[in-house]
Amino acid sequence: MLETLDSIPWNKLEHAYGEASEVPDLIRALASPKEEIYKGAIRRLWHAVAHQGTVYSSTAYVVPFFCELLEASEVQNKTELLAFLEAIAHGAPYSNVHMLNKERRETPEAQLKITDAFSWVQNASDAVSDGYATYLRLLQAPDEKLRAWAAYTLSRCQSHRAKIAPDMQQSLSTEVVPFVRASLLLSLGQLLEKSEETAFFFTGLLQEAENPLGQIATAMGWVFAMREQTSQDALRILLRGYELSSDVKERFNELPFAESDLDTSISIALLSFVFGDLEIARNTTVSDLSDLQRNILTTIYENEDIWEPGKMDFAIGAFFGSEFAEMNWESMIEDFLAGQPLFQE
Repeated sequence: MLETLDSIPWNKLEHAYGEASEVPDLIRALASPKEEIYKGAIRRLWHAVAHQGTVYSSTAYVVPFFCELLEASEVQNKTELLAFLEAIAHGAPYSNVHMLNKERRETPEAQLKITDAFSWVQNASDAVSDGYATYLRLLQAPDEKLRAWAAYTLSRCQSHRAKIAPDMQQSLSTEVVPFVRASLLLSLGQLLEKSEETAFFFTGLLQEAENPLGQIATAMGWVFAMREQTSQDALRILLRGYELSSDVKERFNELPFAESDLDTSISIALLSFVFGDLEIARNTTVSDLSDLQRNILTTIYENEDIWEPGKMDFAIGAFFGSEFAEMNWESMIEDFLAGQPLFQE
């Protein structure tokens, strides 16, 4: 394990604080049986190669070694390793690129930095995706939480989705733990192609789902995969999800997918149904929506609870991008439903 770690030119790679020469020792420390050592190492790696969600030239190189650690029975902190991989799979370029003013961004030097930064993002994403075989094997792990996190990480392996989805469907057919099944369903929603076969798959699962967590996860997976072709049954389950008991909401919030609470996650799914297949432009109006999409958006607008501070902001940021989260979306949607363009001059 980790035999090739020193073959990487770490001293020529960088992380958030400069030269990445200490990274191999931190990776080795992840295999320590001592909690204070491996937790300290993962914390330092978070700060170094995935600082505040950004990636660097060294980031992609840590991924194969994390996969080696995930395959080793003696390694203790596997769920956090998967959380790390999932995070860097959708990391952002380092912030200095975005802080340059327009004039400086157009210089040859700045353009080179921008090109490098975005290539590191792609390299990190590709490296995580290429580790899919490891994550698939972890779907058979004895630890329920580890299986759930493996499913979540697989949702980021889009370049191998055709290979991954059938194996995940097979795992779903034998998985009995509701928590893990929910994670598999949500991941499959990100991986399956929009098709009649996918719609048939989710139709059968929704008919069989007996517990509220399974119903919600199936409905969300359906929306993520099928967007505007989601069934009305699935949409009704999502709308009723706002009224579920606190016990069910707490169980959902324990899922790896739950970056926020259940209400916010439902809002993200419903926004995917309403806007997911539209090419949003400044002249987009409510007439571009179907009657059902318009009704769903009206229901979202009229639900006062989801407009509490922080909830809808997160949903908007997750769907449209963080740069849109600060807009007054409650007012924008009111105007949009009244016939005004979504993004007005």
